[in-house]
Amino acid sequence: MPHRLGSIVLALLLPIASPASAAPPNVDRADVPTGILYDLVVPLAHLERFDGSAGSPPANAATLRQAVFELARASLDPTAWPDAHAFRDDGGPAVHIGLVDLRYDRIRETARRSGAARVEGDRLVLEPGALETARAFLAAPVRGYTYRGADLAFVLDRGLFVGDAASLTRVEI
Repeated sequence: MPHRLGSIVLALLLPIASPASAAPPNVDRADVPTGILYDLVVPLAHLERFDGSAGSPPANAATLRQAVFELARASLDPTAWPDAHAFRDDGGPAVHIGLVDLRYDRIRETARRSGAARVEGDRLVLEPGALETARAFLAAPVRGYTYRGADLAFVLDRGLFVGDAASLTRVEI
């Protein structure tokens, strides 16, 4: 599946022999341990802020949807992802909470400068050590408002979880 925005980002980050090329370079799945190369998208959600640490900012519904959209586009297997529109609420009495907890890869800045990550023809070449793995952790209601304070209920829906579902054994609130 072509990543048109990814070609723009890679055009800015990597020396490309043919800037007129509209298609992004091919990426070998074996070179990307997590299967998600975040450099293939324009990072509007800024996932680096949401690493699961105590200093991470809270996410809102719009940021959650944007993160899911970006991660799905950056995935080398985009069919395994829920549609970002699933992370919208119908306005019912329960407010659903979406959760993202996964690892993704990025090209190291030093690899860009040294040529350890480069485009050759139509292929992205990633030498060993060219990538760094980071964690994305976001939890947010999929609706940013409610008019039912007295009858409010929050629901953690497995259908709104993005990550390794097998690793999700317990959630403490």
